[in-house]
Amino acid sequence: MEIRNLENAQRFLDYCGYYRFCGYALAFEIQDKSGARTHKYTCGSSFEMIESIYHFDGALRRILFHYITLIEVFFRTTLTNISALHYSCPHWFLKQSAFSNPEKHSAFLDVCKKETERSKEAFIKTYSLNYEKPTLPPI
Repeated sequence: MEIRNLENAQRFLDYCGYYRFCGYALAFEIQDKSGARTHKYTCGSSFEMIESIYHFDGALRRILFHYITLIEVFFRTTLTNISALHYSCPHWFLKQSAFSNPEKHSAFLDVCKKETERSKEAFIKTYSLNYEKPTLPPI
């Protein structure tokens, strides 16, 4: 593999790490007939080319994470709004009759209680200060 700028390569490896870099370089590594690694790279591959793929991957992850987050929030908000309107109650999830399996409903409420207790979110603290019942905040 060609390394055009040794100093830049060293700086990059200092923050990326050798093994992480090698993961990106695998696509350019030549394999022998049995599929084993040879630690030799295809003609024309360079350190800088693999570094640019690493940076592209990071940028792509940031973009995807941004849009996945938007989709998640939209989905959860839509589910919340539809379910609260359908049951005409923001605490509908506390009603066992809204669930087909009583055991799963009970387990679900246990998880909700544990998550609420461990939460440091401001809205959970505010709800707890202002309301005694129901103990869980609305959907």
